[in-house]
Amino acid sequence: MDGTEASNKATPSDIPFKKASVTEIQIFAICGAVGVDWRDLGTVLGIASDTMDDIDKVHQACREKARKVLLKWKQKKGKEATVEILLIALEEIERRDVVEKLLERRTVKKRSSCAGAVRGESQTREAATMDGVQRQPLRDETNRCLQCPNLEKELNGLKTENDTLKNKISQLERKEKKKKAEKEKNRTDMKRKDEIIRENNTKIADLERTNKSQLENIEQLKRKNEKVKKKKRDLIEEKKKMKKQIGELKAENKELKLKLEIQMKKHIGELETLVEELRLKLQVQKDPEELNQLKTQNGVLLSQIEELNRKVKSSESECKRLQEELKKYKN
Repeated sequence: MDGTEASNKATPSDIPFKKASVTEIQIFAICGAVGVDWRDLGTVLGIASDTMDDIDKVHQACREKARKVLLKWKQKKGKEATVEILLIALEEIERRDVVEKLLERRTVKKRSSCAGAVRGESQTREAATMDGVQRQPLRDETNRCLQCPNLEKELNGLKTENDTLKNKISQLERKEKKKKAEKEKNRTDMKRKDEIIRENNTKIADLERTNKSQLENIEQLKRKNEKVKKKKRDLIEEKKKMKKQIGELKAENKELKLKLEIQMKKHIGELETLVEELRLKLQVQKDPEELNQLKTQNGVLLSQIEELNRKVKSSESECKRLQEELKKYKN
């Protein structure tokens, strides 16, 4: 209930109550109910944050903290520290239970004052007789309390206001339940979001480790690639050298082949000449010993010719082999 609604529905007797300054008895009555909300209440009432920090350091119990805050406010505002302002502040921090507690004390006080009026009737009459002063009687001729009609009206007004407060309290409780449900949902959503964030952080950490491992593999591959490139360059250089050597070997082989052919032809020519001479000698010679010697020499010469032919063939085979190897090196 805000201050406007309270003033609109207030009965004449409410006005003095709400405009009256807050008493220490009222502060003592509600400070325990305020409890942990003492700082919020102090903020709404305009108490400095440093002052509340000092109160928080000195006192342990929330009840004492709330009492000190309210006393500081009463001391600071003086007569302006009214019940109405306190009610509005309590409504602002959504402490309707404390509002009801403060209003209940007002109702109890009024009921007790009515009962006190009835109990003190005889004393009043006696006092009026003793003083000799004519005072206004508390009851009429039918012994009916003259203040009761007004009190009944005031009580009906209080009942109406109480019903209105109950309805508003019910509405506020429903809103509070709805807020609590929303808060619970928000907490659940936040919890789920935190779980998702933790899962994502775990995935990110795994990905970072994987990425680091891949980068290390890439570095290893780069080093291997550099080695391969170096080896390839070395092979290219070696191939160039081998090509040069092959060219030199080809030239040398060609030269050897020519020399060999010339020498072979020369030897074969000489051998053929010797064979021809021996053949002629064999035809002319009649001496058996010399004939045997000539035949032996002829056999030796023929063997030498065959050996030379084998060397020629071997040399040709070697040339072919070298050519095959040269082809391999070229490839």
